[in-house]
Amino acid sequence: RQPSAIDDRFRRRLLSLCAILLPSWRSRESLLLLVQTITLICRVRLSLRVARTGGNGLKAVMQRSRSAFAVCLFDLTITGVVASVVNAALKFQTSLLGTSFRRRLTEHIHAEYCRSRRFYHAAQHRGRGLDHIDQRVTDDVGQFCTVLADLHSRTFKPALDVVLSTRRMAASMGYGGLLVLYSYYLSVGGFVRAFAPPFAKLVARQQALLVPADDLGQSIHDGQGAHAPVGQCRDRR
Repeated sequence: RQPSAIDDRFRRRLLSLCAILLPSWRSRESLLLLVQTITLICRVRLSLRVARTGGNGLKAVMQRSRSAFAVCLFDLTITGVVASVVNAALKFQTSLLGTSFRRRLTEHIHAEYCRSRRFYHAAQHRGRGLDHIDQRVTDDVGQFCTVLADLHSRTFKPALDVVLSTRRMAASMGYGGLLVLYSYYLSVGGFVRAFAPPFAKLVARQQALLVPADDLGQSIHDGQGAHAPVGQCRDRR
């Protein structure tokens, strides 16, 4: 089995799946994605407000201004309440988007599976790379949609954080200091990546030695007993 890689084949498959999940810009999923994007922008703005208010609080402490410090505390309290509401809204929107993705993809799979008696062909190819179809439709599709719905919030928000933080740092320390700072980060990251142990290969090796739970259940169901996966583990080692 070839290892997974982000290549042109992976990108084509992902784009084909996205075309199924987002059929048009007027679909329900597109509207949910837009609302999630707006909520993420609000969350980033709140993070910047918390950082700015914290700086003002330190300034008030240095100046021994009780009134300014009280204003900062009140601002942090209100911002914290709003941020908690926004965080809960983000989690709800991510779950709702993942459920909507799963519903649309499952309906598409069911329609393709029942078309032109394809379920008969799938039954004939069982054991040749097309096994556990029920698990793929239920478990794998659910995991894929959950990860895909969470991927937008995990990539868009850090990217927006970097852009807005870079803009603020450039205004305060200039582009020369910003260039030195990012050059330091890139050089240290490259050094660590060059001399760090291959943890990804280690994790892949550990996963290859483990027996999936569905293989264990399938072996017991087929009457092979619980000792068959043990032999498979020994063969893999």
